[in-house]
Amino acid sequence: AGSRSLRVARAAALHLAGGVLPASCVALHKGRLAAVAPEGGDFRLQRASGAWLLAVDGRAFFNFAVRRWQPLAMAHGPYSPVRELLYVAFVAEASLRGPARGTPALFVKLGYRELAEEENDDQDALIGYVEKKTAKLKITNVAGAGIFVFKVPKSHQVFARPCRAAEASLKTELLNSSDVAVTPSGHCGELGAFSASLEYMFVEDAAEGSAGVGPLAALTKTLRSFTGDPTLSPYSARASDGTVYGGGSRKGRKRLRAWRGSLEVAPPPPAASAASSLPSSFAAAAVATGSPTAAGVGAMRSRAKRALLEGGAALQALGWPSSDDPFDPISELPLVFSFLYRLPF
Repeated sequence: AGSRSLRVARAAALHLAGGVLPASCVALHKGRLAAVAPEGGDFRLQRASGAWLLAVDGRAFFNFAVRRWQPLAMAHGPYSPVRELLYVAFVAEASLRGPARGTPALFVKLGYRELAEEENDDQDALIGYVEKKTAKLKITNVAGAGIFVFKVPKSHQVFARPCRAAEASLKTELLNSSDVAVTPSGHCGELGAFSASLEYMFVEDAAEGSAGVGPLAALTKTLRSFTGDPTLSPYSARASDGTVYGGGSRKGRKRLRAWRGSLEVAPPPPAASAASSLPSSFAAAAVATGSPTAAGVGAMRSRAKRALLEGGAALQALGWPSSDDPFDPISELPLVFSFLYRLPF
């Protein structure tokens, strides 16, 4: 129990393989074609990606679909189950100012990626994948840099290609969001010509002055709203530094780590009531009035009825004829227009 490999007798292994020898199959190895495994060999049933493979010497496995031996590395690639994840990688520099507002900005790349469904649920491969895309997006051991990783929202599972659909929707949401100001760019941050796929961009906080929370907090708020995950936070990329023979240096394995910095994401504001969406004179009148209608608004459970009562209370305070009946703007629409026409706006 718990073993990841079981030894198989050579005769049994070749019987399962239909007599096909590993040495009779070739594959690309170090730039040239070579036998996938030498004569002889240690045959085993080996566990990989949730399935059992007939393998030899830890170098090759038998593909029962084509009746050939193939390099074992291929079992973790084209034949491995995959899952699709969306990512939003970003870097921030103290001197970086966005082109839209001239405020602190993030340089961002977004997209999606297929990852093999390994048993350790490894997402660390995204770090190297993203960093190879552009020299401007180095996120390992860089302060203020990181990456969001998340699954496709449930709302997009109805599409034939959920992850690609979610990526397109996310780009649209960022371009039209009231929380962030987005400027498309090229892969090196150039503004003269930007990527037609809109995968690179500068992101700034769209709020004015002291109301701003910063570009990372604004981006986090937008992504939480898009994904429906109120706990979504970025990861930072970390790798240990080391020294190699000859005085050079190299980094250890790159890993995703929980974000330790502050995001300062404010909770979403409560939905505006009908009275607060009216002109200030209307709202003030609704609050100031002592009519039973205004006092009873808070006890109503229906937001539609509450809006009607609040609107009616505000108009009565400005001279609308009082009535015991709830205010009905549809049936009394002609009277509403004539009343508003007489107000000193």
